[in-house]
Amino acid sequence: PLLDIPTVSMYAIIGDFYIFTKNQAILETIIANYQNNATLSKSDLFKNTSNQLSDASSYLHIENLENGYYKTRASKDGQKTLKNIKIDNYYYAASQLIQEGDYMLHNGLIHKDETSTTSGGVVQIASIKLNETIAMQPQLTRNHRTKGMDVVTQDVNNVLYLISNAGKVLWQKKLDGPVLGKIQQVDLYRNGRLQLAFTTPSTFYILDRNGKEVSPFPLSFNDKITQPLAIFDYDKNRKYRFVIVQDDKLIMYDKDGAIVTGFTFNKAGDTVLFPPEHIRIGNKDYIVIAENTGKLHILNRIGKSRIDIEKSIKFGNTPVYKKGNNFETYNINAEKISINTNGKLTQSISNYSSDSKITISPQLNVAQREDELYVNKVKKEIPYGAYTKPTIATVNKKSYTSITNTESNEVYIYNNKGELLPNFPVYGNAPADINFLQRNKNLGFVTQGDDKTILIYKIKYM
Repeated sequence: PLLDIPTVSMYAIIGDFYIFTKNQAILETIIANYQNNATLSKSDLFKNTSNQLSDASSYLHIENLENGYYKTRASKDGQKTLKNIKIDNYYYAASQLIQEGDYMLHNGLIHKDETSTTSGGVVQIASIKLNETIAMQPQLTRNHRTKGMDVVTQDVNNVLYLISNAGKVLWQKKLDGPVLGKIQQVDLYRNGRLQLAFTTPSTFYILDRNGKEVSPFPLSFNDKITQPLAIFDYDKNRKYRFVIVQDDKLIMYDKDGAIVTGFTFNKAGDTVLFPPEHIRIGNKDYIVIAENTGKLHILNRIGKSRIDIEKSIKFGNTPVYKKGNNFETYNINAEKISINTNGKLTQSISNYSSDSKITISPQLNVAQREDELYVNKVKKEIPYGAYTKPTIATVNKKSYTSITNTESNEVYIYNNKGELLPNFPVYGNAPADINFLQRNKNLGFVTQGDDKTILIYKIKYM
C-alpha cells in the first residue's frame, strides 16, 4: 500500500469532508479551528503554494515546515544535512499523486514566499478537559525553565492545576479553599526560579514550580481573608512585601513570613474594597488603600499618610491606577476621578455610564456597555450580549484589550487603537489571558470552552 492507514476510532463530517481521528480531543480541535476559520484555505501563505498545485489529485499531503517534524523522517545522514539548511520563508511542503490512465504522476513542491502580509490566523493548539467544573478563570504563568508560559486554574473541589501550553497536566494540588483573585509569581530566592503566590479565604500559599509548598509558607489565619494577595517590590530587587487584608485589617509580611512591624497602617476605618496597590511616581512610593466609606488612603512605605485626600469618593468597581503622574479611578456614576501628588482631586464627566465595565492600565482606558466598547477615546460598536469585564494585557510593549461574549461564546481581542485583530472573534466562554506562549514568540491566549474545558490558542501573524 502507498499509505499506512492508522487505527481510527471516531469521525466527524465537517463541510464536504470526513475527518477520521484516533481520539476525541483531536477531533474537537479540528472542529474548533474550522469554526474559527483557522484552516489552510484561509491562509494567504498557503494560497501562494496552492496556486502551483493540481486542482484534482488522488492523494494530497500538506506539511507545515515551521514545526520541523519533517526532519525526524530523514535518515541519520539526512538529519545532519538538514541541520545546515535554512528554510526561512518556506512555510509549506506539498506532495500530490495524480492518476491518469495507467500512469501515476507525482508532483512535489516546496515554495518560497517572499511576500509580506499582515493577515493572521488564530489556531487552537490545545483543549484540556478536567474531571470537575472549572471555578477559577484559567490564566497564563511564566515557566522559568522554558521561558514560555504554562496555564494555572482551579476546579470546584479546590484542586489547583498547572498545565503546559501544549495541554499536558503537570501537577494537581488540593487546597483548603478557592483562590482569591489572580495568582501572582515571585522569585523568592532571587535566583530566577519563580513561585506561585496567592491566598484562599484562610491561607497564604507560596508554591514552587513542582507544586510543593515553600517554607515557611503556607501561613494560616483564623479570621477570613477578604481580598486577593497584594505584593509590593518597591525597588524591583525582589525584597517582597506581602499584604493580607481581612475586612478592615491589614497585615504585612516579608519574604521570610515574618510580620513587618515597621508598617504602621494595621487597620482601616472600614472594609477595604480592593487589594492595596503600590504605585511609584518619580522617585516616591505610594501605597493606595480604598475604603468602603469612600475614604482613600495614600501612604508611604511605613504606612504613614503621604497625601491627604479630603473629599470622599463613591468608588465603583474600578481600583485606583497610576495614569501619568496622577492617580485615577472611576466612581459609581462612571465619572473620572483624577488626583495629583499634591492631593488635588478633579472629577469630570466621561463617555461612560454607571453600568459600564471599566478597566484602566497605564496605556489604556477601556469600557464596555451594551453594544459599545471604548478603547481610550475610540468607540466601537459590538454585537449585543453578556460580556465579561474588559481585560488589558501588555506584551512586548503592545497593549491588547479582550472581552468575551458569554451568550454567543465568542472571544474578541483588539489592539491599542481599538481595531479587532484579524480572524476574531473565536470560540471561548471566559476572559482571555494574553501573552507569548513561548520565549518571546507565538502570541497566544488561554480561555475556557465549556464548564470543564480549557482552550489554548495561538495567534499567528505571517
